[in-house]
This record gives sequence, structure tokens and C-alpha cells, in this order.
Amino acid sequence: GCWKGRSTAALAAGCPGRVTTVDCFGGPLYETSTYRDAGALETDIRSVAIENLASFDNVKILWMTSADAATRLAGEQFQMIFIDGDHSEEGVRADLDLWTPFASKLLCGHDRALPGVAAAIADLDVNEGPDSIWWVTVE
Repeated sequence: GCWKGRSTAALAAGCPGRVTTVDCFGGPLYETSTYRDAGALETDIRSVAIENLASFDNVKILWMTSADAATRLAGEQFQMIFIDGDHSEEGVRADLDLWTPFASKLLCGHDRALPGVAAAIADLDVNEGPDSIWWVTVE
């Protein structure tokens, strides 16, 4: 997910190509009540993301679930896939299953220390980056 768009803005600033981001902007209660900031229940997060990404003409926002986006983008390839959606083990595993076939170079994600993410990526040959980022090279 792109949530408020800050990480997506960093990716877009460093990417000469298209950056496609997927978020349902109303995620499950788990996301809004336990992981994301408390103001999420009162704030239109989608509007915040649009505002934070307004200066980038290389960003495409897909307002839908991860599964719906994978269906819509079937057959496309992306050099890098960055997973930062549902942080439950089941959610991360589902995103890995959905999105690995789309990645031609890197499969990345965020929040590697959260229990669900850590469990889901435990069997991968994970490289660790700053700010809880993880990545694997796709062969």
C-alpha cells in the first residue's frame, strides 16, 4: 500500500520510469487501529496520499485491493515490486504469491520486524536495508 504516499514519493523521485502504487485506503481494522497512526480513523488517507504525490507525473495510484490490482495488471512486468500492505503473516504471504511473478529484478518490502512480516519472509534469502526494508533478488 502507499498509505499517505511518503514512501511512494521517495520511490518516484528516484525512478525515471512509472511508479504504480496500490492501496485500498480503508484497510482492515487491524491496520487502522493497531499499526497505523491513530488519526487514520478520522482522516481521509487517500486525499493525503494524492496531495503528497501530486507533484509526480510518473505515479499511477490504483485504489483497490492487492488482489484486484494483480488481476488488473496481469501480464505486466515491473523491475521492482515493493510490498507494504497487510502486515499479517497471511496477508504478506498472499502478496508474495500474487506479486512475485510481476517482479523482474527486485522483490522488496517494509516492516520486516513486525511478527507477521517476519514470519512470512523467514524462508526467503532476505537482504536487510534501512528503516526495516527487506529485499530479495529475483532471478
